Amino acid sequence: MRYIERKNSVVYKFTGPTPPPIDLPAGYGWSRISHECLDKFFAPKMQDWRLKTYRKLLDKGHIGFLIHDQVEWAAVQWLSTPESPGPDHLPTRISQGKFWCFNEHTREEHRRLGLWRALKSIGVRYIRSTSDCQGMTIYSDTGVENLASRKAHQNFGFEPAGTIDRLTIVIPKVTALNWGAWAQEQVHPPR
Repeated sequence: MRYIERKNSVVYKFTGPTPPPIDLPAGYGWSRISHECLDKFFAPKMQDWRLKTYRKLLDKGHIGFLIHDQVEWAAVQWLSTPESPGPDHLPTRISQGKFWCFNEHTREEHRRLGLWRALKSIGVRYIRSTSDCQGMTIYSDTGVENLASRKAHQNFGFEPAGTIDRLTIVIPKVTALNWGAWAQEQVHPPR
């Protein structure tokens, strides 16, 4: 385990129109994550770290969406809202008070089915349907080296919104401390 990490992320913002619903492939459905949903899809599989992490995210007021088949989860996405704290991996002063997509993952065996795009659509539609401001900006970030995610963000309609350089210090079994700066006008490195 690394106790001190330096990371660089690219930030995207979405200000476009509400996307239409996306049809999921046959056999897939989606759910808003609840404690019952976590017990169904994560507890039986002994995915302890995901179960613990996702329970904490729910308890902090984050909103999660899960795409699944009948027996296992396929893709997950979390959203922080203006009322919840920002994502744990970012300094609070950068992300708090905003809609921010984070902790997104599609399992290897479920990739190339459009599930990432479907989750983004579900999240944006949820925010737009529950927020007072229909044009509310939605942010998302990914690692500079994650070229597939960068391409997917731009193909969905997210626009570059600078970069974040951050330093994380992990104190095992206690906390992780994040410092960093968001250079909102910084051009993204080439893909």
